[in-house]
Amino acid sequence: MENRYYVDERVGCTAVRDRTLTDPAYPGLHVDTKGVVRFWQGVFDKGAPCEACGHQGTGHWVVPEGMRVEAQELCDSLNAGVDTAESEDICGLCGLPGANKYPHPVHWPGEQSAGTKLVHAECEAAECSRAHSLLTEKQREDFLEWV
Repeated sequence: MENRYYVDERVGCTAVRDRTLTDPAYPGLHVDTKGVVRFWQGVFDKGAPCEACGHQGTGHWVVPEGMRVEAQELCDSLNAGVDTAESEDICGLCGLPGANKYPHPVHWPGEQSAGTKLVHAECEAAECSRAHSLLTEKQREDFLEWV
């Protein structure tokens, strides 16, 4: 049987994904892709040759080794259930099991913070929309300038 969590690396990014929530028909990998527990965006290297073919062009996206290691460690931890507190899949927003992603690090003023390692993507989106809708356009602009 395959592990529930796996590392998915694409051109310039990597993520830990949950097989139970992943849509195998979707070809992309983004921070908001279904089943992504945690996402790392690589860096654009203008000078290095391509790792795959050696071509020295205008540059390409690379995933630094540190990101690969961090992704694999998280994946292994989730699959092994080593740290029960960190691998618990209880959503910090609704309190139900099945949480499938790390909460985003920046919150609108008045947006509830999960206070846990994981949240449901749907709960986070709903809370973000709720807080956003309560702000005036000026408050939104001021906040975005501050961030």
